[in-house]
Amino acid sequence: MRNRDKQKQRKYWRDWYYRNRSSKFESQRRRRLLLRKFVDDLKKESKCVRCGENHPACLEFHHKTGFKKLANVGDIGNLGWGIKKLKEELKKCEVLCSNCHKKEHYRV
Repeated sequence: MRNRDKQKQRKYWRDWYYRNRSSKFESQRRRRLLLRKFVDDLKKESKCVRCGENHPACLEFHHKTGFKKLANVGDIGNLGWGIKKLKEELKKCEVLCSNCHKKEHYRV
């Protein structure tokens, strides 16, 4: 009986998803855009901690040594994470320009 209930539940949610997928896609798109804007605004306010480069297109987030990296900052929106998790992941990072970031990983 219990197994049957799970099957009914799966069917219900599958049917619900197909009925509501356009609104679901739209809410996911809005969330991804919100997270991307948050990261872009953060880059506009930041500069490389090593050389001082401040052009947002050149800046990247480098996970500091000793912190467990859960995801790349740029991938968080696509993973379905929220702004709270994004902020937690950003606390583990420092802002580096592309060149300094490459130099950092070349040393490793």
